[in-house]
Amino acid sequence: MPTRLTVPPRPEELEVSILGPGYGESIAVHIGDGRWVLVDSCVEPTSRGPGSVQYLRQMGLDVSQCVEMVVASHWHDDHVRGIAATLRDCTNAKFAMSGALLRGDFVKLVERYGNPMMQESSGLDEFAQVFDILQARKQAGSFMNSPKLAIMDRTLLQLSI
Repeated sequence: MPTRLTVPPRPEELEVSILGPGYGESIAVHIGDGRWVLVDSCVEPTSRGPGSVQYLRQMGLDVSQCVEMVVASHWHDDHVRGIAATLRDCTNAKFAMSGALLRGDFVKLVERYGNPMMQESSGLDEFAQVFDILQARKQAGSFMNSPKLAIMDRTLLQLSI
């Protein structure tokens, strides 16, 4: 996962970077003008932090300002491990996830088995933490306080030009 890129893309450039150990990758997409979308998460083995966040910081970017959206494409531990830390660091980012993940059974599982005190987190733990972050944002009056549900034919992020 380590890379030597230290210069961010130019404002007019589109960049798609795939980060990860060969399974459970995360994707960092520069959508122009210094704005980014992070899809999924993987944990960098050395720092144990989210690889995509580390990648942006390595270029000197402030992830609390430059990340527009964090997306959880699906619930597999190797794709969501670190997604709560990513969302926590990307304080101005909206959060999007599959509409299937808000079904009652999934929410009940998260409430029942999501335990952030576990030494090795699971997808349930990650989503429990994500829901806690979103709830805290709601209580603080943030407009980024509920997940945007990814369903067919729905725009997740509208860019203003």
